Amino acid sequence: MQSRGMTGIASASIAFAIAVSAGAQDTLRVDVELVTVVATVTDAEGRYVPDLMADDFLIEDNGVPQEIVHFTQDQDIPVSLGILVDTSGSMARRMRTALGAVDRFLRTLHIDDDVFLAAFSHRVRMLEDLTSDRAKLSEALRDIREGGGTALYDGMALGLGKVHEGRHDKRALLLLTDGADVGSDVTLDTVLDDLARAEVLVYALGIEPVQSDSASHVRFNWPVTPIPGAAGLPRMRFLDRPVDMNVLRRFAAASGGQAFRVTGTWTDGTADDVDRILDQVAAELRSQYTLAYYPSPDTGDGPIHRIRVRVDGPDYTVRARDGYRSR
Repeated sequence: MQSRGMTGIASASIAFAIAVSAGAQDTLRVDVELVTVVATVTDAEGRYVPDLMADDFLIEDNGVPQEIVHFTQDQDIPVSLGILVDTSGSMARRMRTALGAVDRFLRTLHIDDDVFLAAFSHRVRMLEDLTSDRAKLSEALRDIREGGGTALYDGMALGLGKVHEGRHDKRALLLLTDGADVGSDVTLDTVLDDLARAEVLVYALGIEPVQSDSASHVRFNWPVTPIPGAAGLPRMRFLDRPVDMNVLRRFAAASGGQAFRVTGTWTDGTADDVDRILDQVAAELRSQYTLAYYPSPDTGDGPIHRIRVRVDGPDYTVRARDGYRSR
C-alpha cells in the first residue's frame, strides 16, 4: 500500500521539486494528486481473478490513459472498516438475525483489521470506537436497540469521517438498512461529494421487508403524520419507506464497492442471504488490487474526473470507483 503520507480524505495532494538540469539555478515546483483506485476483477463465472500484474491494467482518467506508479495485490492487507447499522423501528423483527450475521462476519476478518460500529435511527450513535477487539464489538452488537427513524445520510457522513481515523490505508464501510433516508441533516449530494473525495469502499445491504412485516407490526420511520387519537389526543402514524436501492447503488458506484438487495425469508432466526453476502464481502476485501497514478496534465483541470479501469483478459469484469473530485 502507499505510505500513510500519501493518503487522506481526498486523493492526497503531493508537492515535489524537480531539478530542471544539473546546472539549473531554480527548481520547478509541481503540484499533483496521487489518485488511488481499488479494483475488483472477476471472470465470466463471477470468480475473483488472482495474480494479475500492473501491466495487465489500463486506467483512463477523463478518457486519457495513465501510468500506474503504485500497484499491490491486497490478499493479506488489513483494513479499517466501519459498520453502520440501521436501527429504525422497521428493523425490529430482523435486527437480531442481521446482527448475528454481522457478528459471524467479524470473525472472518483479518486479525489486524480495526473496526468501529455505529447505529442510526433518528440520530447517529457511535457504539464502539475503532478496535481490533472482536469481543468488544460483539458486546456492542448485543446492546443495540431499535426504534426511531432512518437518518441514513447522517450515518454515512459519520462513517466516512470516522473510517479515516483508522490505522490502515485500505478503508471500507459496511451499511445495513431497510429504508430510505428520513430526517437527516446531511443531504445525499453532500454524501456523494464526500465519497468522490474519499478512498473508501462502500458495501451496502438493502434489506427488503418480508410479506408478513406489514401485517404483524407497525413500521417506524420518520417523518410522522398526526392522526386523531382517543379523547382528542394525537397519535402518530409512521410512514412506510421501502429500501431505496437506487441510492445504495450510487454509494457503491462512487466507491467501487457493491450494493445488494436482501430478500431472505427471515424465519427461524436465520438469514442465509445476509450470511452469503457478508462472506462475499469478506472474500472480496482480500481479493482486490490497489493501483495509483498521478493524473497527466491532459486530463483537464475540472473538479470532476471520470475513471475507467480495464484488464485485458477473457471476459474479465473490473469494478472500481467511477471518478473522483480533485482539490
